[in-house]
Amino acid sequence: MYDVSNMKRFLLFLLRPIASPIFSLLQKYQSTHHRLPEWYFFALERTVPIPAFELLVTKKTNEGEQIFLIKRPADDPTWPSLWHFPGTIQRYFDTFEDIEKRWAEELGLRSLPQKPKLLTIRFDEDRGRHAHLLHHLEVSAETEFPTGSFFPVDDLPNDMITFEKRQLQEIL
Repeated sequence: MYDVSNMKRFLLFLLRPIASPIFSLLQKYQSTHHRLPEWYFFALERTVPIPAFELLVTKKTNEGEQIFLIKRPADDPTWPSLWHFPGTIQRYFDTFEDIEKRWAEELGLRSLPQKPKLLTIRFDEDRGRHAHLLHHLEVSAETEFPTGSFFPVDDLPNDMITFEKRQLQEIL
């Protein structure tokens, strides 16, 4: 029977001479393509926690509280055509301002109307090892965004990412 921790140390020791050039190549690739290669991202997300910054946008209307969701593209490799919170994965060089900028872009804005507040941190093993940092942004009742739709809290779409739906029900 092998000791897994010793095996990991041994493999890391063997890979040490090639680790630096691989990371250097990936850094160069990312600087020209603005994202990691998909195969690398999917391999990485299975081994280390990835910070997923999600934005729960709510508004209170005469009909009750509503939540903003965006539909993922049909060709999405993980959750095709499913509704989700606006969100982004934090890259190693990102600042919180970079995260806010990507949230704003997902909402179809140049910038967020105000600073969101951290609501909760949850961990998800469905897709890998994600640390979901769910932030909350409350907007005025008349607010609309061009990139998605507001849904009543008690009438969320059936085709919503399961983890996010479950997370939302726990929070509410």
